Amino acid sequence: MIYAIGEVSERIGLPISTIRYYHKNGLMPHVDRTAGGQRRFSDDDVEWLRYLERLRATGMPIAEMREFVELIDGGEETLERRRQIMRNRRSEVEAQLAELQTTLGIIAYKCWYYDRALELGDEQAARAIPPEEMPPEVRSARELCRFSW
Repeated sequence: MIYAIGEVSERIGLPISTIRYYHKNGLMPHVDRTAGGQRRFSDDDVEWLRYLERLRATGMPIAEMREFVELIDGGEETLERRRQIMRNRRSEVEAQLAELQTTLGIIAYKCWYYDRALELGDEQAARAIPPEEMPPEVRSARELCRFSW
């Protein structure tokens, strides 16, 4: 089936401007145009757009996405470079996950802390709770966050 850009936008929930941006930046080199210059998208193009969105969700910059697209078009001799790009991306996402875990730990500890302060009617009383009296997950979050109180 062949789709106009508006149909693709509705079908996958991407703004038309994003689809145009991807095409303009060399991320969709196989999209056909009508004699009047309108972009025409196949089912494969729609799936490719979904794939580009997954790459973007990894935090991959547009320049790297463009390189990746060119490498895919380059065939199997580019497999090693594509693998390296994905390994680098995995490392970056793992680092982001670790940072988010720390952030989640801060939030978990602070939620527990404020719950105790409200229950005890006094923030000083919550601060005075020794770490060994805290639930293990709160204690570890507190330690992870390096709070002294």
